Amino acid sequence: MKKTDKKRTTRITRKPKLDFYFIPSMFTAGNAVFGFLSIIYTFKGKFFQAALFIFFAAIFDFFDGRIARFLKVASDFGTELDSLCDAISFGVAPAFLAYSWALKGVEPFSIIIASIFMLAGIIRLARFNVIHLNNPSSNQIYTGLPIPMAASSIFSAVLIHPEPITSKTFSLLFGFWVILFAYFMISKIKFRSFKELKMKSRNFLPLLFSSIIILGLVYYTGYTIAIVLYSYLLYNFFRLVLLKKKPAKTEEYEFKAKKS
Repeated sequence: MKKTDKKRTTRITRKPKLDFYFIPSMFTAGNAVFGFLSIIYTFKGKFFQAALFIFFAAIFDFFDGRIARFLKVASDFGTELDSLCDAISFGVAPAFLAYSWALKGVEPFSIIIASIFMLAGIIRLARFNVIHLNNPSSNQIYTGLPIPMAASSIFSAVLIHPEPITSKTFSLLFGFWVILFAYFMISKIKFRSFKELKMKSRNFLPLLFSSIIILGLVYYTGYTIAIVLYSYLLYNFFRLVLLKKKPAKTEEYEFKAKKS
């Protein structure tokens, strides 16, 4: 009988590779959970808590993308998941909050106004996703107001005045205000993005400014959010007027037909 040589098999032990992909997704999922909680508390008539939950969702939305870029685990899956969660937290939740808190006095227009805001937010997210997939490079300019900023126009007002609006005049004015921000989202107005903003180590002004904002959010949440929002709008509108001659990179893209 032939002897068979047994081959020695050596096992290569490898250190387990740390997978950080789930960390940004956890923040994104937290964003959706807070948006869902906002809808539940709006249904209960607890408008202050509902607005606060949208604010918490905005905080989680602020950090998920930055954590993904910091850990270098950004992906198309994260982009899609983020948009789906944003549709809940900054599209459906604030629209339902606006309807329940202030727009019931202008029936049947209240349902139309709330639906317009929700649909505008979803369209804004869909447009951003298409642009991101075709042009994944980071952009300094947004086309249309980001949906979390538009949502802040609603939940900041509720945080300032949690009691439901009963005056038809104020309800009508607020309805026009909601439609205006819905238009900002789907418009072609260029808004500056501060995602890639870098702070210099020797410049203490941004640190001081951030500290003031954090203190304001702790003690005067609604007013601070409103001030930041409208300052951001004024900055971008003045920027458009003053820098019209200077070309800017946008997230708009064009499909050019190939010449035969």
